Amino acid sequence: MTSWLNLLDISTNSKVLFVYPHPDDESYASANLIKHLVDSEIACKVVCLTKGDNSTLKFGVENENLSKVREKEFYDVMSFLGVRDYTLLNFTDGMLENDDALAQTLASQINEYKPSHVVTYEPCGVYGHPDHIVVSKIVTELQSEFNYIILYSTVSSRYKPSKDSLRMAKNPDEVVPIEANVVLTLSLGELIHKLKTLRMYKSQVSLKHNFIHNLMHLLYLKKEYYYKKSSQHRS
Repeated sequence: MTSWLNLLDISTNSKVLFVYPHPDDESYASANLIKHLVDSEIACKVVCLTKGDNSTLKFGVENENLSKVREKEFYDVMSFLGVRDYTLLNFTDGMLENDDALAQTLASQINEYKPSHVVTYEPCGVYGHPDHIVVSKIVTELQSEFNYIILYSTVSSRYKPSKDSLRMAKNPDEVVPIEANVVLTLSLGELIHKLKTLRMYKSQVSLKHNFIHNLMHLLYLKKEYYYKKSSQHRS
């Protein structure tokens, strides 16, 4: 565990801010890193920008309000991971790139928390999701002002996004996720814990739906991929 943190330049004095657009993004991308930080008593905070109410996935949700369902799922996951410092905002899911208030909100969150590290999706948004891309872009632009290390969450070079995922991309042919320079391999126990975390997002995760795709997706969860981008002001 310590070697993991060393690879990411994280120490006991670090403060790690996770910034993701939708409930479950933090768990798919970073659940195991979050768990390690909590277990190591290293300060961390999770900021989720939307309630994910425009998701096309609504497993088990019929007449219920999806935003309320996903809000509860997010809070339950934070409790399960042991995260005490978290914020769920109410930006419009799928419309982040058109919201002029987003950049100022992120700047305020960063200025208030004063992180040593900010974790978010890599610049292509993994599969071209516009919400992922704009958040990554703003976090990147703010780095020089607030002087933090960026940990871009990325994927294996062998990862192939589904056709459904790529439909969200404006330019799917240009989606080439940045290659990781730090790869964290999960133990069997860590993988099981991550799967339990994801299963708490019942409205979004179903092994019965598209079983083969989900099985392949689970194989990629055995590792967490990051690209570490240091601030120019850091030694």
